[in-house]
Amino acid sequence: MRWSTLSSEAALYTVYWTEDILAGLPYQLRRGYPDWDGGKITEIRNRTADTFEGGRVDDFVIDGSFQGTDPNNQHVHAAALASRADIILTDDQRFVGPGCDPDQHPYEVYTPGAFFILADDSAWALSGQ
Repeated sequence: MRWSTLSSEAALYTVYWTEDILAGLPYQLRRGYPDWDGGKITEIRNRTADTFEGGRVDDFVIDGSFQGTDPNNQHVHAAALASRADIILTDDQRFVGPGCDPDQHPYEVYTPGAFFILADDSAWALSGQ
């Protein structure tokens, strides 16, 4: 996710994603809702991709600089670097870990709940309330 300058014409943020990241959506939906028809899961996946179509990151390099405890998250780190994201939203506690220096990366890691609290607080600050 990348912050943008606030103006009436620009979005406050852009959502970046990769096919790898999006592939996790149907998997998690199927685990949570094993009785859903395939068309329902496909529709949710396609709507998600369509909603954030401008943020797809196709070209990224896994360079070994990821410090998290799950090597399967390297692609998220690489895509964040390629898109120059300011924030990564994840509930995956293995994205960071012991020995990880968050100051070594140009982005911050937030859980979705913490991010939405930050966004809400920022909206109030921007509105002058």
